[in-house]
Amino acid sequence: MKLDMFIRQVEYFQSNLNVLIGNLDMARKRLLMRLDAAAKLSLSMSSSRPIFKTLLSTALIETSSQKALDASMKAIDVMGETIDKMSSELTDKAIESSRKSEELSSKPVLSSEVFVENVTKLKNHFETIEAFRAQVKIEADAEKKAFDNASLELAKVKVLNAQEQEELAKELNQ
Repeated sequence: MKLDMFIRQVEYFQSNLNVLIGNLDMARKRLLMRLDAAAKLSLSMSSSRPIFKTLLSTALIETSSQKALDASMKAIDVMGETIDKMSSELTDKAIESSRKSEELSSKPVLSSEVFVENVTKLKNHFETIEAFRAQVKIEADAEKKAFDNASLELAKVKVLNAQEQEELAKELNQ
């Protein structure tokens, strides 16, 4: 899709370049005709100063027009170089994509047996993990039950305060 869009843009650019080149060529021909006419007029009326000034200003205008033509040609050259770079980059990308495609297509495809075997192994791993989780839960529940029993037994043990300890000591000493 990007390649098609790029190709359309390059074709549009080429058609614009053709029109621009045609326009520049026509302008160059007109300038050459004016310059030729000015040169002939200058030769025939070399004694007239106002005509010489007019011819000189015409020549200056034509010179600036030639500079514009040169600048346009330079811009066209730069655009052409840009298109060359873009097309070479796209070509490189297409070659790389083709190479990757060939690499992928050359790798062997897994058979259905291998796929089923891999899924079975994965299922067995999950079953082992689930069995381990169940065992850990059973052990945790047993430890929690033992802890709860120990807490109850500890709650049954009576703790003597200082006064009760003195009374107990007196009874034992009698």
